[in-house]
Amino acid sequence: MNKPTQVVVGEHTFNIEWGVAADDIFGRTQLRQCVIQINDTANTAPSQVRDTLFHEILHAAFVGEIIPFAPDEEERVARVLAPTLLGILRHNPEVVQFLLEK
Repeated sequence: MNKPTQVVVGEHTFNIEWGVAADDIFGRTQLRQCVIQINDTANTAPSQVRDTLFHEILHAAFVGEIIPFAPDEEERVARVLAPTLLGILRHNPEVVQFLLEK
């Protein structure tokens, strides 16, 4: 499957930049520029890359203080929610399909 290049979060379209290897981090969200950067170097497991993208999408969703977190709390919440929600989506395709029906 091709890697996505954009994701819409709320009213904002975020460009996704792949292969960014900055500061030895897995990913980064730049809210003002609406950019998500993902470090998907050769030694990063595909499951970690998917988890990181979902983690960064959650950071984008927290923009505008919809949920007012202290900076360390936001990171902790994203770290817990990303693998949990991604696992729910991955292991329950019939539920996802049902939820996405119009």
